[in-house]
Amino acid sequence: MSLSKKELVAKVVAEAGFSRKETESVIDALTSVVQRELAAGNDVPLAGLGKFLSVTRPARMGRNPRTGEAVQIAEKLTVKFSVSKTLKDAVAA
Repeated sequence: MSLSKKELVAKVVAEAGFSRKETESVIDALTSVVQRELAAGNDVPLAGLGKFLSVTRPARMGRNPRTGEAVQIAEKLTVKFSVSKTLKDAVAA
């Protein structure tokens, strides 16, 4: 089961005591900043949670599953998330 954005906003409002509108604005702003920084190739650390990493996958050869023909797959910028020890310990407890 996962949280929807609406449920996340409600939980943060209950925890922090800010208004729903302010909380939603902060979450939207955080999302925008993370997207922009990762697209620029920068890493984004979130204390206590982990780090979003911008990783370049090198070009490689692949295969078309239908024909078996060799296909060149282009270099690609992708995202990884490295979980912090604090979060790992909290979830394991």
